[in-house]
Amino acid sequence: RSIRDDEAQLTRLWLVTEAPRLDLATEPRWARVVTTFGENALHVAKHSVAMFQGMQNDGNLRNGIAATMKHFPGAGPNDQGMDSHTYPGRYNVYPGGMFAYHLIPFQAVIDQASPASTMANYSIHKNQYQWSPMQVPAGFSYEMMTSLLKDEMGFEGMITGDWGTGTSRSWNLEALTNAEKAALWVKAGSHQYGSD
Repeated sequence: RSIRDDEAQLTRLWLVTEAPRLDLATEPRWARVVTTFGENALHVAKHSVAMFQGMQNDGNLRNGIAATMKHFPGAGPNDQGMDSHTYPGRYNVYPGGMFAYHLIPFQAVIDQASPASTMANYSIHKNQYQWSPMQVPAGFSYEMMTSLLKDEMGFEGMITGDWGTGTSRSWNLEALTNAEKAALWVKAGSHQYGSD
């Protein structure tokens, strides 16, 4: 094969990345603060939009990278700074009614960069009953994924889950079978589990 043949083949592939992170670092004890753009939603939105436009080649995915907004609706406000990969860290909390503040970067990317994908987070969004009435991780909530993300915010791409969402990290759904969890996931409007 020639280099030209390889280049032609590459133009037919979609490259995908599970990045960037749009999480706001509003809980300074959270170990993943260092991998965010910071705690200021407008600052994070500006940098996130620029990354999506660059990675996705301003919407020309044939010559770009299909990027993923993560971790919807924001994984930064972890209760006491614990990590939502663990059972003790399963809650996101929003003192002062700050849930909408964490959505600002996601809305900016949807409006200005047409993201290819969104990754729902593991967290239970404590006391956010409008968007999580069952108090389950985001990807299992119809209100979170369809009513909020798709209908209200206008997202049109694919929804994936973080690794282990469907089996080992489906907090508050431990009594369900894997088939029942998968049915709830699909009914919520989510598309694929991560690695399950």
